[in-house]
Order: sequence, then C-alpha cells, then structure tokens
Amino acid sequence: MCQPFFLESSANERYQEILREVEEDRLARIVASRETTGPRPPGVLRSVVAFPRSLAHRRQFAPSLGDDLRSALALAASIVELLARLRPRGHRAVKSFDEELQAAGGLASRVDAGARIVPVEKVVGSVSRWQNLRSDFFYRTGTAMTARFRRVGEAMREGKPLPPIEVYQLKKSAQPGQAPPPTEYYVVDGHHRVAMARKLGQDFLDAHVVAYKVGATKPDSEE
Repeated sequence: MCQPFFLESSANERYQEILREVEEDRLARIVASRETTGPRPPGVLRSVVAFPRSLAHRRQFAPSLGDDLRSALALAASIVELLARLRPRGHRAVKSFDEELQAAGGLASRVDAGARIVPVEKVVGSVSRWQNLRSDFFYRTGTAMTARFRRVGEAMREGKPLPPIEVYQLKKSAQPGQAPPPTEYYVVDGHHRVAMARKLGQDFLDAHVVAYKVGATKPDSEE
C-alpha cells in the first residue's frame, strides 16, 4: 500500500505497523472461516472491508494514532460503505409464462384485448425466452447488452416511433376474502424494448395485449 504523504515519519511507522497486524488478523480470520465453513468465493470488497473493521476492533491503537491517520481511516471506512451500497445487486431469472399460468390454476379464458398502454414495471416475464433473460430483460450469460439493445435505446432516446410490443396479460383470480393479485404481462415479442425502457426509466410502452384469465386456485387447506 502506498505511503500517505501527509503522515509524519513517526505516525507513518505506526501506520505501517498497524497495517501488518491488521493483515495478519485478516488472514487468520479467513483461515478460521475456511476451516469451519469451507472455501468462500474471492471478493475484492471483502478484503477491503476487513481493513477498517479490524481497526475498529482494535480500539487500543486509537489513542496513539495521529489526527491525520484517524481522519484517513474514517474516510476509508466511509468509502468502503459507499462501495458496498453501490455494488450491483444480483438479478433473478425472468418469470416463465407457462409456469405461472399452471401455478395459478390453468387457463380459464383467452381474449384479444387489442392495443393498450402497459406499465413497464408490470412486464415481469417472457413466453419463450425466460431461460435466457434476467429479470431486467438483459441476457443472463455472455454479453448482457448487445449492439441491438444499444440501437433500440438510441431510438428511444431520440423519440423515434417503435412497433408495439406483443404481450400476454395474466390475470389471476382472487382468493375468497383477499384482494386480487396484481396483473402481470409476459413478452411474446419486444424483449429488447422492455429491457431498454427499464434501463432508461420509461414508465409505459405501447403494446398489443392478449388477455389470459386463469381458474381459481384451491386454498391450501383443500390441497
């Protein structure tokens, strides 16, 4: 680690001593963790977080540290906390229309509902591509955003007209005494437009909708 330029020589010696002890402590905890829980996946953030946390656990060093060093360590802890908050969250798999239809009780009726404006946040799944897409409608493997995604996004930013997406609307029946479940939409055609609408913060999309109504599911006590 680079030597902080603002530290006096005596403070820097103490700084380096603490770094060595912190590193020894961190490695000891890693070894102990692997002995009890097995190997853990590597992570740069985990290693960085160990530094300010280890110092926090060693309060006996605090009185001997210079004000500059204490300020630097406080700043480092704040940066690590910010990085942890900004770390990308994992995406779940997009929902499968067939699986959700069967789980909801099977088909009761189907009708062409024509042209609609649908909320993007209610587009939650796919009819045929659910195995390949994340919940944000980008690819699960390989390059998440391809050139086609970028072209669609550029057209949206420029306000160019795009064809309506094709979706199935899944309308589940309400259980007795319960509020109706929210309506969901599943993409037949237009996955790229949905993905870029989400990314760009677009709230609604033009769509051609086929509405599916499902049969009532049995209460848990009857299964």
